[in-house]
Amino acid sequence: MRRSCPRREGGWRVKRSVLLLLVVTMALLLTSGVAIALTFNCDGGLCRGTDSRDTMYGSGDRDNIYSLGGADLVRGNGGSDSVNGDGGRDWLSGGRRNDEVNGGDDDDVVAGNSGFDAMNGGNGDDRMEAVDGMEDQISCGNGSHDIAVFDAGIDHLRECEDRRPR
Repeated sequence: MRRSCPRREGGWRVKRSVLLLLVVTMALLLTSGVAIALTFNCDGGLCRGTDSRDTMYGSGDRDNIYSLGGADLVRGNGGSDSVNGDGGRDWLSGGRRNDEVNGGDDDDVVAGNSGFDAMNGGNGDDRMEAVDGMEDQISCGNGSHDIAVFDAGIDHLRECEDRRPR
């Protein structure tokens, strides 16, 4: 004697359709160039962000940090770092040693922190922050209203329209 169970129509078809939809969505995401914003903890050496908003932290060693696109927050750390912004309104700061901090094409905030730092705002109307009691080289860049907050009598400035000594 055979028992007849009620047959569920389309159960397998629904599962296969959902799985196929997920696979196609992932494939489109991966091939479209869409970057997902991340938090990076660099480990010394080259460290690259994404084209979205990222948060990046340097290590205790020398880091070469490139934030790429998006409005990023980037902080060097203990080593003599090279911190580089790109497209996007970035917040960039060096670490506790002699750093090179470069803004990008947008309006950036660039800070050297302690150490003998070289800072460049790049294009855009940038804010340069260099009050640390140590000699810094500051080039505000090509913006029409760059602001520099600096150590009077210590720091060296170029192309800064609004100079605010401390």
